[in-house]
Amino acid sequence: MRANPSKVSVLPEQPAGERQLPSLRYQIGQVAFIVLFDPPPGCARVRTVDTDAMWGDSNYDVEFSDWRQVGELKLPFAYTYTLAGRRTSEMRLDEVRVNVLSRQGCSMCRRMRAARSRRCP
Repeated sequence: MRANPSKVSVLPEQPAGERQLPSLRYQIGQVAFIVLFDPPPGCARVRTVDTDAMWGDSNYDVEFSDWRQVGELKLPFAYTYTLAGRRTSEMRLDEVRVNVLSRQGCSMCRRMRAARSRRCP
């Protein structure tokens, strides 16, 4: 969203359970993501609309929570998925490792790419 601010628009507050949350729309081609912000507990949700022939259009949400510091990043360790307001699945992470390439790793990647390009016509 930061890289494409022209694709972001402010929406009216969106329902999430029994509350209304501030939200934005992020339009990428024909796909629209609605991001809901829940500031006090430090949660965020991403919403898409699932079109189903039997059930019709339904909100499909993923809620991020249990934010923890991992190196210089703050990442969610819990994900809750809901469809039309009903919980469909939940995922919790015990550990997250950030893989940072060293200078040696970067030069190795460049050498591998160069070697591959020499083999391909």
